[in-house]
Amino acid sequence: MCHLGFLTLRRARDEAGGLVPTPPGPPIPPADAAPSALASLAFARRLADFGRPFGIAVVAFTPDDLRPDGTVRAVLFSGRSVRRATIPMPEAVYDFVRTQPTDAFRRYLAARKAGRWPSPSRGGSEKWRLDRILRASPLAPHLPETILWTGDAEARASAEALLAGGDVVIKPRAGTGGRGVVRIPRDTPPSALRRALGALPPGRHLLQRYIPHAVGDRVYDVRVLVQKTPDGVFRPTGAGVRTNDRRRFVTNLAWGGRALPLNAYLLRVRRFSAARAETLQGDLFRLATAAAEALEAGLGPLVEVGLDVVIDPEGRLFIVEANTKPGRELFRLLGDRAAYRLSHLRPLFYLCAWARNTASIRRA
Repeated sequence: MCHLGFLTLRRARDEAGGLVPTPPGPPIPPADAAPSALASLAFARRLADFGRPFGIAVVAFTPDDLRPDGTVRAVLFSGRSVRRATIPMPEAVYDFVRTQPTDAFRRYLAARKAGRWPSPSRGGSEKWRLDRILRASPLAPHLPETILWTGDAEARASAEALLAGGDVVIKPRAGTGGRGVVRIPRDTPPSALRRALGALPPGRHLLQRYIPHAVGDRVYDVRVLVQKTPDGVFRPTGAGVRTNDRRRFVTNLAWGGRALPLNAYLLRVRRFSAARAETLQGDLFRLATAAAEALEAGLGPLVEVGLDVVIDPEGRLFIVEANTKPGRELFRLLGDRAAYRLSHLRPLFYLCAWARNTASIRRA
């Protein structure tokens, strides 16, 4: 039996205090939250369901559930029911905490720095750092020009230069799920651009050159999921395409985006030849794997990476975003049961192998 923990935070609306500064003195752990208050609880339950036949037990908890004696007040899954119980720290922890501007996230960072749970990977990183790491690698030609909005004269000049070359996408530095992403057309009047930029808090948003990739009134991007196998090697798990709801620019599934098989997109939407489509699929998987390896070299050990890639009309590939805490619902919507199942099992198999290897090293 392998015992794994799924580390998350409380949902933002259930986080008591939110952005209220922590009072002086020793921190007081929040009272037990109802299991439903945990973010990504449905994902944790699926992990438990997929892992159970393989002798893998998955529990869920937040950093606030850690106890001074090394135990943890965790959420346990049994069929469709859940309950709270105090248990020993699991052998390994699947850290699925995403970056967010809350006190809960700051407590998480402090606990992670103190090494309060066993994990081979760190939590999520914000988009600017991921962009800088990839841009310093041989993959730089596959990245659209991106700047950090600082609000100074240099940033304003860079933003105007970006817009002169085409549309610009504004996105939060630490956002997820497509929230706050806006496309600024090239013909936006300078005065309107200045007003839009003036409303942005310095240091919290990125400006990225829009790569033309629309077909008709829809935009498409490719999500490629790369995950570690038990031997610690990154392998592609699957890929699919997302297209936007016509009322919105973003393709994220949470905002009405639709799923499309990769091959159908390449052949029927982009109208590439069968040979060209096959070559592009191979290029996509190689690019995503190389990106995961580059990010790991810059960040430290990772479990998985989701790459959002756009393909321009000439078939060139551009990485518009990297995610170290990626979702996998795209495979369910595509009806790709094999990739959906594998996307849940690979992190579990890798973490169990890591736990066994770590225990062997300690015994040696």
